[in-house]
Amino acid sequence: MFTYVIDQYFDETDNPRDWDNLGLMATWHRRYTLGDNQPSTAPDEWLSDLLKEHPSAIILPLYLYDHGGITISTAPFSCPWDSGQVGYIYTTPERVREMGIGGEWKRLTKARREAIKEMLSAEVKTYDQYIRGDVYSFIIKDEDGEIIEAGHGYYDRDECEQEAQENLKYYQDQDRKKA
Repeated sequence: MFTYVIDQYFDETDNPRDWDNLGLMATWHRRYTLGDNQPSTAPDEWLSDLLKEHPSAIILPLYLYDHGGITISTAPFSCPWDSGQVGYIYTTPERVREMGIGGEWKRLTKARREAIKEMLSAEVKTYDQYIRGDVYSFIIKDEDGEIIEAGHGYYDRDECEQEAQENLKYYQDQDRKKA
């Protein structure tokens, strides 16, 4: 007989900004170190310099809501007191090619730029889950309480539960075969 437990955890997971990301996050906040870098120049100056160097850069704003915890998004939050723009996530056509996105794309059409914006938004969503601690793991224990299987780093609770159920079924089937 096996049991399983799904735990939410934060401190055991890797920061998704350490992965190979399409986007780069530049942020300015006096209390938090967020994203990939914290430029020493003012945001307006930084953005102007970025656009001079990479006029075709694809850029989305980053907004932070800070009230008993933090959350980040590419869309503004409704609370004007506890939220505001904290930075940008961006990429360049050169980086898109370096990352192998788009295969044989010769040009970044409007539709392709929109697709890249969706990819950047997805990176922000994953990072938001990380900073909120919305990352899951599962542990399967045998009847003696010994851990026989574990999975970590799921950014989707349903996917974590499904994986746990599949692993549990495997061990239950193995147990039935022994009986």
